[in-house]
Amino acid sequence: MTSSDFPTKPGHHSSSTSPHRWKRLVRRLALLLIVIASGAAGAWYWWEFRRPLPGLREINHLIARNRLDEAESICRTSLRRDPADARTRVLLARILAARGDTTGAAEQLHAVPDDSPRKLDALFHEGLSWFLSDHARKAESAWLAYLAHDPGPEGQKAFEERVETSLINLYCVEDRWDEAREIVWRAYDRISDPVGKRALAFMALRTHHDRFPPASTLETLRKYAAADPRDLHARLALARMAQAAGFPVEADAALAACRELASNDPRYLQTRFMVLAARKNGPELEAMLADPPKCLESLPIYWRTLGDRAFRQEHWADSSRAYRRALTLDPADMESTYRVALSEGRLGHQADAQAFQQRHRDLQRAYMAFTPVLNSYLDANSSPPPEGSPTVPEAARRLAELCHVMRWDRTAAAWRRIADQ
Repeated sequence: MTSSDFPTKPGHHSSSTSPHRWKRLVRRLALLLIVIASGAAGAWYWWEFRRPLPGLREINHLIARNRLDEAESICRTSLRRDPADARTRVLLARILAARGDTTGAAEQLHAVPDDSPRKLDALFHEGLSWFLSDHARKAESAWLAYLAHDPGPEGQKAFEERVETSLINLYCVEDRWDEAREIVWRAYDRISDPVGKRALAFMALRTHHDRFPPASTLETLRKYAAADPRDLHARLALARMAQAAGFPVEADAALAACRELASNDPRYLQTRFMVLAARKNGPELEAMLADPPKCLESLPIYWRTLGDRAFRQEHWADSSRAYRRALTLDPADMESTYRVALSEGRLGHQADAQAFQQRHRDLQRAYMAFTPVLNSYLDANSSPPPEGSPTVPEAARRLAELCHVMRWDRTAAAWRRIADQ
């Protein structure tokens, strides 16, 4: 008789059947886990994508009651379901702005689809939100997109004037005067209101004549550079203004950051040359002059620097040519005008020398008269004007004459139109 012939005691299981029971138990547990997971997934899916959500009216009520957490949660759930929902995205931006998260608000507004009817207004508020968080580069991009956006045959740009003014102010702070004037003349051509045109002509005049003191813009430029390390315009302006304000170490640091961003960018090369020229830096300046990038040829200071070097070396023909090139770029440059007169005199060209001497005297008188004439125009527009003030057309005509002497041709033409109205 073998062991298999013996009966098994009640409750006792042989070792050969035990593994099968464990396998069945594991399979049952796995099935149970699958059922639980499926149920959980179904519940999550229902909660995330199928459960009814409060409408926009209810969300607005939550915002009005300052229940911003609930309102934000509903908006984010709705956007996960439909990322192209522009109305909800704008509402979420509003919630974030109410909390002071202007960067988050700007990001939401940036995500509004391009084909949405709300995109135009979103671009304005996106730029404003970026600007409030010191992201000047992104604010400029949003505002330029706003100006370029086509609102359709019957559409209107409700914030166009505010966008233009914001861009002008930004460009002035960043020492970008040519771009500021472009926006000024864009607005001037766009409107027909005579009062608005006079205000813009006055603004164009100030972009030629006024310059912000470097120290007054440094703090703003530092904020822009800190908020957005890739903002090339802010860092270039910081380098120029820091140098002008007497902070060469800060200027060098800003230039180094610009070199990391765009070492071959013409704007960086031009600013580097301007800083070196302002310092009259010998070796580095001479190295740039020995092999000048082509982009320097559009800078008046490049030609003035060449003229100064030739003048010191008594190369009168070279100095005259260089100063004349500077004057083609900046006709109101008194110093270059004076140096051309001297150079032509040394060459024995008395007629040219006298002509440039007269031009220098005209510029000198115009610069001296500019502030009084500008003040007389402001007096003429006050109510009532001070005794002895000129009429508005008389003051405008005098401003046109000064602009003509400076060869600010478009500004002069605008002031002649004001005088003739």
